[in-house]
Amino acid sequence: MEENKEKKKNYKNLIIFILLLMFIGSGGYLLFGSKNELDNEYVSKGNKPTYSANDNPAGGNTAEIGKDNDEESLELTGSPSEDVTPTNEPTKSEPTVEITEVITPTGNVSGTATASPTPEKKPVTVPTKTVTKAPAVTLTKVPTKSPVNVSGTPVSIHGKLGVSGTKLVDKNGKAFQLKGVSTHGIAWFPGYVNKAAFQNLRDDWGANTVRLAMYTHESGGYLAGGNKAELEKIVTNGVQYATELGMYVIIDWHTLNGAGSNPANTLSDAKLFWNKISKKYASYNNVIYEICNEPNSGASWSSVKGYAEAVIKVIRANDPDAVILIGTPTWCQDVDQAAANPIKGQKNIMYTLHFYAGTHKQWLRDKMVAAINKGLPIFVSEFGITDASGNGACDIKEANTWIKTLDSYNVSYICWNLANKNESSAMIKSGVSKTSGWTYSDLKDEGKWFVDVLRGRISQDKVGAYKSGTGENIVAPKPSLTPTKSPGSATPTPTKTPVATPTVKPVDKPESFSANGVTLKPENSWEGNCQYAISFQNNDGSPVDDWTIKIQFESAVSVNNGWNCSYSVENNNIIIKPASYNKYLPDGKLSNVGLIIHSEKGFKIKNVTITY
Repeated sequence: MEENKEKKKNYKNLIIFILLLMFIGSGGYLLFGSKNELDNEYVSKGNKPTYSANDNPAGGNTAEIGKDNDEESLELTGSPSEDVTPTNEPTKSEPTVEITEVITPTGNVSGTATASPTPEKKPVTVPTKTVTKAPAVTLTKVPTKSPVNVSGTPVSIHGKLGVSGTKLVDKNGKAFQLKGVSTHGIAWFPGYVNKAAFQNLRDDWGANTVRLAMYTHESGGYLAGGNKAELEKIVTNGVQYATELGMYVIIDWHTLNGAGSNPANTLSDAKLFWNKISKKYASYNNVIYEICNEPNSGASWSSVKGYAEAVIKVIRANDPDAVILIGTPTWCQDVDQAAANPIKGQKNIMYTLHFYAGTHKQWLRDKMVAAINKGLPIFVSEFGITDASGNGACDIKEANTWIKTLDSYNVSYICWNLANKNESSAMIKSGVSKTSGWTYSDLKDEGKWFVDVLRGRISQDKVGAYKSGTGENIVAPKPSLTPTKSPGSATPTPTKTPVATPTVKPVDKPESFSANGVTLKPENSWEGNCQYAISFQNNDGSPVDDWTIKIQFESAVSVNNGWNCSYSVENNNIIIKPASYNKYLPDGKLSNVGLIIHSEKGFKIKNVTITY
């Protein structure tokens, strides 16, 4: 009996042992399922892996791993020291990946991946593609369903910029030019700060930069009754759109008129503004700070330099490396003064020069070249192809000469201005209300010309020289997408003209006046303001070394702006003296001296005299 019991027990143990062997031979199928079934479950959840490789200008490859429905993706970037070579052939030792825990990439990425339990001493293995050497891999979040191509953008290719010698350079230390468009005052034309517009500038025109002009002392400006929070929001939106599109963006503290004519008058407010801005964008690699626009009305370089040194100190406490642009006296013409006494002990700073081709010609180009040859890094943060007022005819021939000179010295340039204002330097026609998706016929002559420049076509001295055969599609606008809006914000509706300068002519219409060899010709006027072109001739028969013009009005006047001269006001009289470069006057006519004069009671002139 005991022997039979022992035999039954051994037989029972044998059966159990055989069942265990069968179970183990099946690979744990009943509990864990096959590898193929695990893969099928992963795919069934919409997680099918896809791969795409893009050229990387810095070397290496970029691959995207995404979901079928384009719900969200992670971009893997790396720079392998050797080529990554996928192959389907088996290798001697096939690498394996053991899934033991949830891997959470950095960034705000939704969703998690979990691994099924692994059998003891037998981890689930997933074959991988053979690589000669694994690259370092980082995970970054790609915006969901991004409507733009974020690879191959100006910023993705050139990265954070710096200054080396007299040149702007990219992340690889190679000379690089920024070429783009400036907005008009964002207080008056906020509607042009939208993503679709910026994408048109990048993809259709060929621009790589947008300048955001925030006036300080004009009506509605940041320091003149404007809504500071709203203006800062427009700047924030503009930086966001440019960043999403891989474009560079210049934040412009647009000092110009009134107290803003000397930036030193805005120092306390400027320090507060730039402290806030530089803290916010210290980690960005595409933001440039322009700390003053156009010092004028006698603002000296020593005053501007002192202001710049104080503001730079504030910015550098937050952002040690960003490029900073510094204005120069006489509406950014006196770069020679900055070259003679530059700011010391700072890196990545540049000095701005502004020109308008109808007014500023070879004499200013010579001044720029001389400053560059002395070692001054120059950036043209604003220019136009009209006269200095932003009006008048477009001087295409002179503008082309400027561009060729700037390109030869690797000087960056930003064209004024993206708006439909009723002036020659506005790129969009006044009757065109759309703020993106422009065609060739929507542009004024300056806009058409600048599209040609951005596309590398400036060989002919007339507008529309490249229109043949392409007609309306020379700008080739792509379908524009609805601009991205930040949560809780709305894109302001654009106005056709800035609030500060309504186009209503005064009752007393300005008229031309000539006396004693001096002629004043009104070229443009609006309520309470008139722009005069002033010409005169030296009739002494020999050169003179200095001159002074006195204009007597019947009513009280003031001066808002001027060019190629200095000026002062005494009661009803305006005293005009030459700039440093045009004191010497040979026999003949001197042109392109101009003033913008303000009067509440009219512009009737009593007399004009000139003395040498």
